[in-house]
Amino acid sequence: MASHPFDSLYDDFFGSSRAKPAELRQADHLQKQLDELSALNQELQQQLTRDGFSDLLPKKEEPKKGAPTGASGAAGFDGLLEELEQTVWGQTEFLRSLIRGFRRPFLLDPPADGPKNTLLLCGGRNTGRRFALTQLCTRLQQRGLLKNNRIDTLDLSLYRTPAEETLFYQDLYAVLQGDAPVLIWENYQACAPRFLEVIRDLVLTGRSRLPGRYVEQKGVLVSAGTALSRSPVSQITAGDRYFVFFSEKGPQELADRFGAPFLQGVPDICCTVSLSPQARQKIANREMVALARQCREKLRLTLQRDETLTQDCLSHYRENSGAGELLQYRETLYRALSQLILTREIKPDTPLLLTVENGTLQATLPGEEPFPLLSLLPGVYLGDLQKIEEDLRDIVGLEPVKKTIFSLKELFAVQQRRRQEGLKTESPSMHMIFTGNPGTGKTTIARLTGRYLKAIGALSGGQLIEVSRADLVGRYVGHTAPLVNSVLRSALGGVLFIDEAYSLCRGEDDSFGLEAVDTLVKGMEDHRNELVVILAGYLDEMEAFLASNSGLASRFPHQIDFPDYTGEELLRIAEIQVKSKGYRMAPGCGEKLLPFFTRAQEENARENGNGRLARNVVETAIVRQAGRLMDDPEADLSLLLPEDFDLSQEEISE
Repeated sequence: MASHPFDSLYDDFFGSSRAKPAELRQADHLQKQLDELSALNQELQQQLTRDGFSDLLPKKEEPKKGAPTGASGAAGFDGLLEELEQTVWGQTEFLRSLIRGFRRPFLLDPPADGPKNTLLLCGGRNTGRRFALTQLCTRLQQRGLLKNNRIDTLDLSLYRTPAEETLFYQDLYAVLQGDAPVLIWENYQACAPRFLEVIRDLVLTGRSRLPGRYVEQKGVLVSAGTALSRSPVSQITAGDRYFVFFSEKGPQELADRFGAPFLQGVPDICCTVSLSPQARQKIANREMVALARQCREKLRLTLQRDETLTQDCLSHYRENSGAGELLQYRETLYRALSQLILTREIKPDTPLLLTVENGTLQATLPGEEPFPLLSLLPGVYLGDLQKIEEDLRDIVGLEPVKKTIFSLKELFAVQQRRRQEGLKTESPSMHMIFTGNPGTGKTTIARLTGRYLKAIGALSGGQLIEVSRADLVGRYVGHTAPLVNSVLRSALGGVLFIDEAYSLCRGEDDSFGLEAVDTLVKGMEDHRNELVVILAGYLDEMEAFLASNSGLASRFPHQIDFPDYTGEELLRIAEIQVKSKGYRMAPGCGEKLLPFFTRAQEENARENGNGRLARNVVETAIVRQAGRLMDDPEADLSLLLPEDFDLSQEEISE
C-alpha cells in the first residue's frame, strides 16, 4: 500500500497506529535474535577468560602495547640519558641499559599476555638503582610514555614457606590488578620455591594457573573451597606492565633460583658500579645543602658549616652500603638539630656552626662553648672514639686482647685512605672467636668492640645482640632457618655475640643444630659487610665446633684468647666493684684478698669464675657488713673491714 505524503508527519505527532508490514516485523524479530546471540557470545568469552581458556578466543587487532601518547616511541626517548645524568651520578652505563629496557617494548612487540618487559637491576646497595628507576618513570610519564609514574613492590620474603600460599596469591592478584606500570619483585632469594614457579610462568608466558578454586570478592582473591561460584578466577595474568628484579649478585643468582632458561625472559640486565669519589662528593654536597635548607625552612636555624662537615659525611661512605650512610648522616644531624630546638629556647634565624674536631661533631651557638651535637639524641650511641678507647684501656688486664681490638682501627684506616684516593678496596672481615674461661671479660669486650667499630666507621650501628642456642635452633622442621635469619637481621649494623657457641651443634645427629650453623654461615656471607659475628666459648670445645662445618673456621680471621686473671688483677677488679657500689675498703683488706685470689686462680681458675669470683667476694662482704652494722649502729656505713671478707671457698662458691 502506497504511503501518503502526510504519513510521516502524522507518525511524528501521534505515533504510528498502523500495523507494520510482515517484512518489517520479521526484520525486528531477526534483530532481536542477533542481539541475544551477541550477548550470549560476550558472556561466553568472559567465562572462557576467567577459566583460563582465553587462547581459544579469536585475537582482536589491538594497538601495540605501550604506544606513546602524542609522541613516537623513538622520539619519546631522545635526550633522556642527559636528563637522568643530572640527578643520578656516576652510573652512565647503567642508565643506558635501563633506558634500553624500557624502550624495548616500543620497538619490539611484547607477547600478547606477557609483561611489557622484564629487567634485572643488579649492583651494590644504595648505588642508585631504585632512585634511577623512580627518576626514569617520572620522566617517561611526563613524556606521555607511561600512564603514571607509580611503582608497586612485592616483597617476596613474606612468603618463605608453602604455608603462606593464600596470602601470596591474594597479594599477587591485588598488585597485578593495580594500575602501576612497573612492578618490583623484591627479595626473591627468600621466597619459597613453589611461588617462584608462579613468577617464572608470569615472566615466560604471561599467566599462571591457580592451584585451587578462587573467587574475587570486593577486589580480594579468596579461596572458594568446595562452594559453587558463577565467576571463579582460575588464573593470574601478568598484565601490561614492566617486571623489575633486584639483585646484588648479578644474573647468576637469578638463574640459580629460577633456572637458567628463565634468563631468556630477562633480556635487559642493568648493573650499577661502586660510586666514584666524584659521585660521592656530589652526593655529600647535596645532602649538606639539603640539611641547610631543612634547618632554614622547618627549624628556623641558619646553619653554618665548614669543609670538615662534608669530609666527615664522606668518611661514613661504605662501599657495601653505597650512598645509604651518606643519606643517613644527614638524617641523623637533622634529628639532633630538631632535638636542640625542642629542648632549648632559641630565637628564630639564630646561626649555628657545625664542625668536626677529633672525630666528634661539635655544634656552637653564638656566645656559647661548643658541645657534642649527637649527645642530644636519646638512646643513640655517640661514636666518641676517644671515650671508647679510654673505656677499653680502663679494663683490668687483657692487654693482648685490647691490642688486637685497637689494631682494627689501623686496618680500617688504610682501607679508608685507599677508598678516598679512588683505589680498589675490600672491606676486611672482622668476625672473631673469643676463647677463654668464664668471667674473663668476653661479653664486656664484645660490647665495647661493637661501639669501637661504630666509632671508627666500620659498622653503621654498633649494637650488641647476644644470643644462645635457644634463640637460634628451632623446635620443629622448618623453624630453625627463619629463627637464624631473624636474629641476623636484628644484628645488621652491629655485633652478633653467640656465647657458648659450641652448644649450637651437638654432634652429627643434631640436624637442627647443623641447620642453624649452615644458615649462620650463609647469612654471614650474604651480610659480610654489614655485621660482625663473635663466637665465644672454651678453647677445646670451640675447636671441635669449628670442625662441624667446613666453611666455618675460614670465616673467622681473628681468634682471640682471653687469659685467666692473676691474683693482682682480681684484687683491682674487687676494688673497682667496691667503689662502683658506693663502698670503700679499709686498710688491710688488700693484704687479705691478694693471697686468696692468687691461690684460687692457681688451683682452678675455670671453676672459680675469674672476675665472677671477685664480684662474689665483694657481694658476700657487703652482706656480712650489714650483719655487723646491726650490732654497731655507730659504724661507718660505707666502710668494708677485713673481717667482712669471709674467704672460705665453700661459702663463696655457694
